[in-house]
Amino acid sequence: ETLQVLDLSNNQIDQDVSEVFRNIPPNLEQLILSHNNIRGSFPSPLPTFENMRSFNMANNDIDGPLPDFSRATPWIREIDLSNQRQSQNKGLTGEISPNLSRLQDLRVLNLSFNSLTSFPSDLGNLPKLELFDISSNLISQTIPSEIGNLAGTLEILDLSNNRLKEWIPKSFANFETNNMTSIYLRNNTGLFKPAPLMLCFLPTFDFADDEESCPSERNALKDFFNSAKGLDWTNKKMWLDPYASHCSWHGVDCSSSNATTTLNLTNNGLSGTLSKNIAGLASLEVLDLSDNDIKGSVTSEIGKLTELVSLRLSYNQLTGALPNQITSLKNLKLIQLNDNRIQGTLPIFNWKEKKYSSKEEEYSSFIADCGNPSDFDVSLGCEECTMCCNAQGNCYPNEDTDIQKMYIEDYTHFSLVLYFGFFAGAYLIVVLVLSVLNRKKYLMLPMSSIRQLSEKDHKYALHALGADSVYQFFMGKSCCGWSIAIATVAFQLGMLFIFVEAAEIDLSSDNV
Repeated sequence: ETLQVLDLSNNQIDQDVSEVFRNIPPNLEQLILSHNNIRGSFPSPLPTFENMRSFNMANNDIDGPLPDFSRATPWIREIDLSNQRQSQNKGLTGEISPNLSRLQDLRVLNLSFNSLTSFPSDLGNLPKLELFDISSNLISQTIPSEIGNLAGTLEILDLSNNRLKEWIPKSFANFETNNMTSIYLRNNTGLFKPAPLMLCFLPTFDFADDEESCPSERNALKDFFNSAKGLDWTNKKMWLDPYASHCSWHGVDCSSSNATTTLNLTNNGLSGTLSKNIAGLASLEVLDLSDNDIKGSVTSEIGKLTELVSLRLSYNQLTGALPNQITSLKNLKLIQLNDNRIQGTLPIFNWKEKKYSSKEEEYSSFIADCGNPSDFDVSLGCEECTMCCNAQGNCYPNEDTDIQKMYIEDYTHFSLVLYFGFFAGAYLIVVLVLSVLNRKKYLMLPMSSIRQLSEKDHKYALHALGADSVYQFFMGKSCCGWSIAIATVAFQLGMLFIFVEAAEIDLSSDNV
């Protein structure tokens, strides 16, 4: 039978590679001569092996240029010539020939640990390639965008430890879509940063955890964009640009260290939901997503934004209860949640301890839908809100009235206190005046003079009250007259009480 597999690996073969090929059968399918001491350069041209499927001469001392496998082994599937830099040998040198792209059955190409200087874009056209390793060479060039075409089949792409430069191609985002390729690019100091945004979401990308190549805040903002249906936004300038810093994205402001401090996307057509990965914006101070159409609940992860000073989520469609984790935001000085569908009771922030420069600033510092009428059976509970809004869109300060500051519940009770105080005060004044007059005047006069003065005072009082006034009955001694006068006063007080009660608007009640 014809020899098909020749495996002489891990021996001490010390021979020139040209001599080795003189004795290899032409119908061989697998040649495995790895881990020997084979040296020298490949013969040119390489002998033809039409049936060759696997060619493995890794870990030897072969040098010189790479042979033309496309002519010699047209149906080859595996080429492994890695690690030829033995005993101060440079290994394989020169360029990788574009002719390799003709090997349409090639699945493994391992040329690592040599001294190759470049590779062609044509290799991106190999339809079945699963492993492409040219790490630890001297390759100094940009990465061809065509390599991204290998995303459908490639499992390992190792270009590390070379001299690659400029940007990682946008086409590498294709690898994230398939989510099956391990990509290694480390120790190429000429590569620009950051890496393409989508590539950073490939867990097997060796730069995925590198803050310069794949800023974690950029990743968090990308998740936010997707959750809030960013493709439908009114203004999404620079968002998800493969190379642009996230600090240049619309609505994003950063510190000098490129940490996100502001995310302001008010009235920008946001919908969808709030991404829990917003917690990745650890330095965020201002979050303004007001006047949009965001749905769902407020994620508890928002409680991790401990630097947050201003939180505006008003005029959205948020539902559910506000998470208790939000009380961790100790620096918060403004929170506006009105015109949503948040229910329950808002947690306690110790809001009264916060200081503001003006009353207007304080009034607008904590706004929620705690007013009535409400869209729900029970309105949102908010003990510390500085302003409450109702289902009709009306907002009012949530503070004690001047009357309540006097420890009186409302103006109705105030009216009762006022009436009682008036009559009590009038009674005391009358008693005091009569007492003084009796002592100083009437006690010194004869009885006839006292009667004259009394009649004179009586006529004056009747004239002052009016002859047709019902109050004149108070000047008489008739029980019926007094009853009529008292009933009249009671009726008038009752009417006044009704008007006072009706005039007082209780915005915390559903009966407004």
